Amino acid sequence: MIQLKFIKTIIILIYACCCTFWSYGQSINNTITNWSNDGSKILITSDRGGTSEIYELNLDGSDINQITNSNNGAVNWWAVYSPDESKIAYYSWRDGNAEIYIMDLDGKNQKRLTFNDKYDYYPTWSPSGKQIAFYSGRDENAEIYVMNSDGTNQHNITNNSSKDQDPRWSPDGKQIVFQSNRTGNWQIHTVLVENGEVRNLSKNSFNDELPSWSSDGKKIIFHSNRTGKGQVFMIDNDGRNEKALTDPKNDNFISIISPDCKSIIYTSNRNGYLELYYKLIAGTKESKLLN
Repeated sequence: MIQLKFIKTIIILIYACCCTFWSYGQSINNTITNWSNDGSKILITSDRGGTSEIYELNLDGSDINQITNSNNGAVNWWAVYSPDESKIAYYSWRDGNAEIYIMDLDGKNQKRLTFNDKYDYYPTWSPSGKQIAFYSGRDENAEIYVMNSDGTNQHNITNNSSKDQDPRWSPDGKQIVFQSNRTGNWQIHTVLVENGEVRNLSKNSFNDELPSWSSDGKKIIFHSNRTGKGQVFMIDNDGRNEKALTDPKNDNFISIISPDCKSIIYTSNRNGYLELYYKLIAGTKESKLLN
């Protein structure tokens, strides 16, 4: 059984090594990263062109538009819209190290925001668009950092000997949800932006990873290995009322809730490569995107 704590490493290695190439008719890996405010478009990372690039497409899979174009084979990943959808934040290895960048929706005016010899991953915008949270290894272990959207005033808001990573800013701007192994395994935590107070929401012996908020801030979804395979779960923002959203027979992970809080898109490797699936939260039927 593949432990979910290794899934992100596996995904990154798949992208970085460019194991699959569209031009040779082999499988294409697609990963969901963000949903537009009106629910009509999504951002994904795909290796359909031979390298890991950021794409925007319609919800029905049509009109796919490549935004980044790496000439040196660098990995571009985890793209998220700014609140007004005028910018996209993401991270890239183009300069030899994972760093946070922003760009216009059409890929123009790309700007690097972080500069250090350690990794900086998974940007997430504050609701005001004035700040970006991310996680960094610059302290020799992963911590959650916040900076202004122009890259100034970078400072950590978690400080723990374990790893704190994969942040998502709450819709009300007051807290950030993230995963941490400070209890011995990956669990879902929140930290108050104002004072750094941390709370464990999931509290179990399994690995719970990659949390994401609903647009109303009432729910959090994440993936867990508690059924023996990766499965998407949803909980209230206080950790109560846990509910499984995906079929436990398949490996499903990396999920995003729609802006109307009625559906999800998630990534699955049930067929040996990364595919996107769509389903209503209040149902069991799913449909594959990008057939």
